Amino acid sequence: HFISTAAVFASPDHAAGPPIREDEPVRFWSGLRGYEQSKWAAERLVMAARDRGAPVTIHRPATVTGHTRTGAANLRDLSLRMLL
Repeated sequence: HFISTAAVFASPDHAAGPPIREDEPVRFWSGLRGYEQSKWAAERLVMAARDRGAPVTIHRPATVTGHTRTGAANLRDLSLRMLL
């Protein structure tokens, strides 16, 4: 299981295409920076392992946790409530 992010689809190239499906592979990286770009690259590696026979699942939650310093989070967020 690999925890990625829905932000891997933030590239403007994805916005120009059809709606993104849940099992959509990441193709475009232009416009991604920092964290999103590193998750994009990691997903590509995970998909390469899957293509070689490794059983993998990629999860792309929109929100994983709260603020990096304070821990403050939106407690009404469905994804976060499922973790609590």
